[in-house]
Amino acid sequence: MTQATAQATRPEDTAYLARLVSLRDVANASAVIDPHAAGEDDGVRDTLRALVERTLAILAELAGPDDGAEPSDAEPPRVADVAFAGGFELRRMVRDLAAAATPDERAVAAETAHRKLRRALRAVLEAARESGVDVIGGEHRGHHQVADVASGLATRRLYAGFRRELRRAEAETPEAVLTAVRYAGGALATLVTHPDYADVRASDRAVLRDLRERALRWARGDRGVAAGLRLLDDVWTCSDLLRGINRRQELRAHDAAVAASCTTGPGGDPAGWVARLDALRGVDDELDLLVDQARAAGAAIPLAVVRDIAARLEQLR
Repeated sequence: MTQATAQATRPEDTAYLARLVSLRDVANASAVIDPHAAGEDDGVRDTLRALVERTLAILAELAGPDDGAEPSDAEPPRVADVAFAGGFELRRMVRDLAAAATPDERAVAAETAHRKLRRALRAVLEAARESGVDVIGGEHRGHHQVADVASGLATRRLYAGFRRELRRAEAETPEAVLTAVRYAGGALATLVTHPDYADVRASDRAVLRDLRERALRWARGDRGVAAGLRLLDDVWTCSDLLRGINRRQELRAHDAAVAASCTTGPGGDPAGWVARLDALRGVDDELDLLVDQARAAGAAIPLAVVRDIAARLEQLR
C-alpha cells in the first residue's frame, strides 16, 4: 500500500487521491506527444487539446469552490492555489489551440500548450507530494517529478541541436574566428528562444546566458582573435558539459528501456523502430547520425546501419 493510498481513509480523501492519480495519468499520456508534429497533424493537436481540457476539469475540482469557503483537510490550501493558477494559464492555451490556423501557428500553439501543461501538472503533483500525498511513489519511485522524463527529453533534444549548430574555427585568423563566433552566437540565440528553454535548469540557463552576453560583447568590441578563441573554447566546453543531462536518474531508466526494446532491430516495422529510437535523440551524437541514416532509408534500412545502431545501443547500455 502506497503512502497516498494509506492516507485515503475518508470519502473526500479518496476523491482527492483519484484526482491526483488522474493528473498523473494525463502526465504519462502527455509525455509521448510530440508537439512539433501538430503543425501538420491535426490528430496530435486534438489529442493535446483533449488532455489540456481534461486537466482543466480536474484542476477546477482541486481548486474548489470560488465562494470563499475554506478547502477541506483533504485538499491542502497550497494544492488548491496551485491548481487554480494552473487552470488560469491552461484556459488560454485551449483558446490558442482553437484559434491557430496556419501550420506554423498550430505548431507554436501546440508547443506552448504542451510545455505549460507539463508545468501545471508538475506543479500540482509536486505540491501534493510536499503536503504528504505522493502519487509519484510506489511503481513510479525514482522519478523526482512526474513530468521529469518529458521535460528531460525535450531539454536533451534542445542541447543536441545546440551542439549540431556549432562550428570550430578553421584557423586562428580574424575571419575564421568571426565565422565560428557567429555560428556560436546563432546557436545560443536559437537555444534561449526555443519554447523548451523554459525546462532548462537554472544553473544551465545562467551559464548559457553568460556565454551569449560574452558573444555579443565580443562582436560589438574589437573582435580580438585570442578573446574569440577563449570564448569558443568555453562554448564547446559548455556544450560537452550539457551532456551531463544523460546522468539524470529518470532519463537513465527511460534510455535503458528504449535501448532494450530496440536492440533486436526494426522487425516488420522500420518506421516504428526509428520513432522509438528518436526518444534517444541527444544521448550520443554517433547514434543520432545513424538514426538519421535509418530514417532517410525509409522502409529499406540497410543491414549495416541496423547492425551499427544495435552495436551502439549495446555500448550505451
